Amino acid sequence: PQAEPQADEAATPAETLEKKEAAEAAAPAETLEKKEAAVLPEAAAEGDGGLDSAEPPVVGSPSWRPPPGLEDEASPPAPDKWEVALEAAASPSDGLTVELSDDEWQALCTAPGITSGLTGYEVPAPARRIAQLAGVCLNVDGSQLCVATDCPKRARRAIKYARLVCSISAGWARVTEADDDDDLIFMEVPEDLVQAILGKRGGDNLLKTGSDASALCFLADDGSRNSGGQSGGDWGNWGTGGDSGGNWGAAEAAAAPQKMGPAWLTVGRRVEVKKVGDIRQDRWVSGAVLEVARVGSVRVKIDGPEGTPATETSVDVTKLRPLYEPEEEIEFFWENAWVKGTVLESLEGGRVRVRGCKPTADSGASSGDAELHVEEAEVDWTALRERQPEEEKVPPPEEPATEAPAADTQGEEKQEVPEEPPAPPTTKLAIFGDLRGRGAAFLSFAALIEKKQPGFLEALTSAGTSLWGAKPGEDWAVTVHEVGQEHIAKCIGKKGAMRKKLCRVSCCFLEYVGTAAYICGATEDRACAVTCIQTLTSSERGDVGTAPATGSEGFCESICLPDESIRQIWGSGRAMINAIEEEEGVLTFVQAKPKEDPKEQSWDQWNQWEQKDQQWGETTEAAAEGQTDEKTEEEEKGGDDEEKKADPVKESDEKEGLAADKAGVDSSGDAAADVAAAAAATPTADEAAAAAEAVEDNGAAAAAAAAAAAAAAGGRHVYILGSTRRARSLAALRLMAAVEAKQEGHFSQGFTPRIADSDDLDTDIVEIPASKIDLAMGGSRELLQWASGCGVVYIGYLAFFIGTGAQRKIGRQYFDWLLACEEDSSGLRTLRMAKKDLEGREDVTVMPLEAWEAQLLAADASPLLHAEAAGAALAVVRAPPAAEALGAGACVHVRRGWQTFAADVVEETRSADGKLEIRLVLHNDGEAHPSFGAASAAAAPASEEGAELLFFGQDAGLNGESGRALAVTTLREGLIAAHHAAEAAKA
Repeated sequence: PQAEPQADEAATPAETLEKKEAAEAAAPAETLEKKEAAVLPEAAAEGDGGLDSAEPPVVGSPSWRPPPGLEDEASPPAPDKWEVALEAAASPSDGLTVELSDDEWQALCTAPGITSGLTGYEVPAPARRIAQLAGVCLNVDGSQLCVATDCPKRARRAIKYARLVCSISAGWARVTEADDDDDLIFMEVPEDLVQAILGKRGGDNLLKTGSDASALCFLADDGSRNSGGQSGGDWGNWGTGGDSGGNWGAAEAAAAPQKMGPAWLTVGRRVEVKKVGDIRQDRWVSGAVLEVARVGSVRVKIDGPEGTPATETSVDVTKLRPLYEPEEEIEFFWENAWVKGTVLESLEGGRVRVRGCKPTADSGASSGDAELHVEEAEVDWTALRERQPEEEKVPPPEEPATEAPAADTQGEEKQEVPEEPPAPPTTKLAIFGDLRGRGAAFLSFAALIEKKQPGFLEALTSAGTSLWGAKPGEDWAVTVHEVGQEHIAKCIGKKGAMRKKLCRVSCCFLEYVGTAAYICGATEDRACAVTCIQTLTSSERGDVGTAPATGSEGFCESICLPDESIRQIWGSGRAMINAIEEEEGVLTFVQAKPKEDPKEQSWDQWNQWEQKDQQWGETTEAAAEGQTDEKTEEEEKGGDDEEKKADPVKESDEKEGLAADKAGVDSSGDAAADVAAAAAATPTADEAAAAAEAVEDNGAAAAAAAAAAAAAAGGRHVYILGSTRRARSLAALRLMAAVEAKQEGHFSQGFTPRIADSDDLDTDIVEIPASKIDLAMGGSRELLQWASGCGVVYIGYLAFFIGTGAQRKIGRQYFDWLLACEEDSSGLRTLRMAKKDLEGREDVTVMPLEAWEAQLLAADASPLLHAEAAGAALAVVRAPPAAEALGAGACVHVRRGWQTFAADVVEETRSADGKLEIRLVLHNDGEAHPSFGAASAAAAPASEEGAELLFFGQDAGLNGESGRALAVTTLREGLIAAHHAAEAAKA
């Protein structure tokens, strides 16, 4: 190598360059690798990007960096990790993985510490909300985001939501039309109400509303805001931006002008700062802006009292307002136009006295050039803005001279059309979610804007152009229903309880603005909500005088219950009926008892007093005159007795009349009232036919006769309102079950077991064996209903299953398994089931149990019961049948007296009569193991190693936050906690 420069000295520079290039081209690959490894010794040794590292880092990870010496070469930038993940979402069968920085991990996994206004629970971390909203299994394992799903659209949505959360900046995110995967709508909100949309803490209102509506909400950044800054979005306070390998908008944000708050918020501006102190009154102090640190945070120098130095502090922008000095030139909003003027003085409470001029329609001048002066006006500081620069007026082009117009048009004056004021500036609010989530969030934000800017909702409704969160063609709109000032409190309820119940019953979303209810939902659901509100406002303590209005047949059913049972079910506090309404999503109203006319009642009472006075006068007069003939009285009495014996009905009527006279009530009046009550309680022929037809659809035609019998016995109608037929039918059967518990056989005698042939919504009736009634009634109804998705009700010895054909089939199968289970004292259920019976089933999750887990469950099954309730799944321990347990290769113990022999099953056969025959080979030449005094019964299957726990349910819990997946996670956590508690007790 040292001789090469000497040999090339005589060569020309061109020849030398050609030889060098040819040598490099002919060099083997190993030589180049060694050369590069020598240049990069540190990188190769550390293994974090060197060419000789065994496991090169993932592109986009914090440890990845380009090789030294190659940073300045002209090469295309590395692809964005979020864009790469979105492209990989087209085939997510193998799962998706994205490397996260520390700030991004914190943004996804940190709960914001905000309480939901709808549920009262804390708003979960963004990762959980993304999993629920996208319907995927999402895990954040260390520094990696893992998404598991088979649906490309769900995978794309999950990656998109995670990217937005990680890049959020004080509630703002870069959202465009390209982010729409049939899950995005934009809402135009006034720019001066952006802070109200964000909330006091710069984003908490977006979190609350989005959590309540099951949506994700962001203020859309068009590139004019600062999207960069620190890495990762701080979901806890929404105060930092994102630039951690995924700052997809950093270049645009750096080039675009930075919008750091309101226009008046500039360095050196005189402002007023709201001081923290007595909440009964606001206290504002003056100061000057030193620095706008970031969006939502400002550093201010506060003026101190005389003789004291000024103090510097950082405050939120929501606690600032501009302080206008006298004679400062401004523009103020006056009568739907911006008027130029000057400040006279600043008043208390944020009011400002100004002087300006008002534009006239015929002046043709813009705001501030009008001739009519406004001497003085007092406005709020929010109606002021800085003086806008004058717009250059371009003179219109001169038109060529033309002849004078005709005589008949020369006298006409040219009418000038006044210019409409420019529309106020707006900001886009991006709402992600399904149809119901987008519609609910849209209505919530619209109601909030209405409170700040009256007329917003009316403008949306009258214009008819708003889709209220829906896509074109979707059945979704808003109905405005006037409630009335006297009923608005009843429709809201205590802490909004009735409003929440109305939303659930009608499957709509309600917002009250003034005395009007804005109902957002599908067409039929909105009609159901209106009917529920009308019935509620016409009721008195849950009793209604008439049936719901005509046209409500599609979401109203009635059932007749005995009056005594109604008093027992409703009772004091409505505890039982409230539970039925809450669990089934219905509203119930009871037919009010008929009331007598007070005028007729007073007239009857007056007649009774008059008759009593007349009888008393006649008796007194006869006694005074002494004209009493004892014989005649005895004859008359005897004659009356004979007449009464001949006519017993007359005797009974006279006794009832005498008793009524003693009580001071006319018997004829009671009879009339009884007839009226019976007429009101007894259904007409049309009502009975309709009830029979409705019940027949549910597979219980004989219930119509029972309802008619109840009405004849003095019952009353109960009206059940709900948007779904399944909920109404289930609530009606639960009311029948409550009556049956008090009066055995009242309803159950009218039903017979049957299995419906329809695949649509129907009812199956199955008889419960008398020996299994205790097992069925032991709290299994709710568990079967959760797991199967089929409504389950027990009435006497009958089990009712309400649902579609597939739901009823699953419900009956789970019910048969539940009755076939063997339950021990701890509540652990064991079911004999072959492994082949589980093949092909999509409603089961198998959880193998380790030895210590099986022992804990055998001792205490409470963790399993808690897991069942959390995941809405039916859990059983699988006990293999004899053919599977004693198959070839199984190890068994054979007991003979007090000795135990160990053996292996080497062969299994079936005899001609179906009996299982096995061939055993003893261990250790048949040596017996003494077991004198040992328990003779075999251990329970749950205590054996290798036992399997089966979770049955229709919800697989793909996102890990519900269904069978949640049940397994909950059980694991419960068993670990029980194990630690047991170890601590031993210590």
